[in-house]
Amino acid sequence: MIGIIIGGFAVLALAAALDDLNTRRQNQQLRERLELLNEEIEAADAQSAAYIETIARERQGKSCGKGCGKCG
Repeated sequence: MIGIIIGGFAVLALAAALDDLNTRRQNQQLRERLELLNEEIEAADAQSAAYIETIARERQGKSCGKGCGKCG
């Protein structure tokens, strides 16, 4: 009888450990995805800033209008 109880606790402990490992793996995947998304956001921010700067130069008459950002 005690063996069955101990076996039951061992199964529960194993299930909890496997669940913890699965949760950690999922969290790591989410962290990696978040890092990639942050990189994409930073790149989009830089592109937006360059575009805004080009528009500002065009409005000031300091740009050729090509949007390359080299003139001015």
